[in-house]
Amino acid sequence: MKARTRRFTSTWFDDRIEINSPGGPYGSLTAENFGQPGVVEYRNPILAEAMRVFGLVQRFGFGIPAARRELRNSGQDEPRFRVEPTRVCCTVRAHYLPSAVAPEVLAQNRRPLDRQLDSLRLLAGGRPTWGALLAFGRDPQRWVPGAWVQFLRIDGSSITDPVRDQKALTGRLDDVLRRLDELFRLNVSVRTDVAGRPREARRPDYPVTALQQLGWNAVMHRGYEGTHAPTRVYWYADRIEITSPGGLYGRVTAENFGAGVTDYRNSLVAEIMHHLGFGQRFGLGVPLADEALRENGNPPPAFDFQPTQVAVTVRPAG
Repeated sequence: MKARTRRFTSTWFDDRIEINSPGGPYGSLTAENFGQPGVVEYRNPILAEAMRVFGLVQRFGFGIPAARRELRNSGQDEPRFRVEPTRVCCTVRAHYLPSAVAPEVLAQNRRPLDRQLDSLRLLAGGRPTWGALLAFGRDPQRWVPGAWVQFLRIDGSSITDPVRDQKALTGRLDDVLRRLDELFRLNVSVRTDVAGRPREARRPDYPVTALQQLGWNAVMHRGYEGTHAPTRVYWYADRIEITSPGGLYGRVTAENFGAGVTDYRNSLVAEIMHHLGFGQRFGLGVPLADEALRENGNPPPAFDFQPTQVAVTVRPAG
């Protein structure tokens, strides 16, 4: 009798990916402990070792916990596993399509996934677009070397002063932006003022909302072509400087900057950031930052426009 061949399959639906692996739990693995850190059994130990040697997996039972952490950090639902005697099925819910397309439209859409991605400008001619690589690529910096953020925390007011902390924010677009938001929150200092007040008042030296808007704006509108320079966030003792490679674009000039006049060097990046929850894509970023700084008692942001970069300096609240 000819043996029946069971194959690994991955099926892409509109709202999820289902991955089926032939063969149920092995050895001490059960439906209850499957995917728990450190619970390890190997049906194919030689294959596992070979994959570890080539850097494809970690052979210590941390693959599934790492995948869960990665999905959670990027704002997606954790994978769901269905463990059966003859197979293990993993379901990963889609993240971007439901946020970019109205639910009722997505429910009625019967087009293949590649056609849907093409309509969202994530594919062109069957190949990922640059925006898709930035947002969803496994290693975006391999294709767009300048697509990262350099963060420095400097103990002083000069670039030559000691550096207290430094970070190179790399990875997918939402990974970079989430880590940048986290650095803004971690580095803001909050002052408590009780003088002449019935209740204590807490005021940060910089409003996080303003820093987010200016940081997102720098990533969204920067130039990615003709330069490998990163977006820079330099946090000095007396100010923060955010520098975006590439000068002003299109209709935007030094005179109308921040007054609602919009143009997009990277329209797809702006659209993706909007759907992922970073930025409004309607020219409101700078006005929102202005408002947050004013309400917190900070001076207005000072912009410096050069042919090859746009920089903004923010001073702490008085």
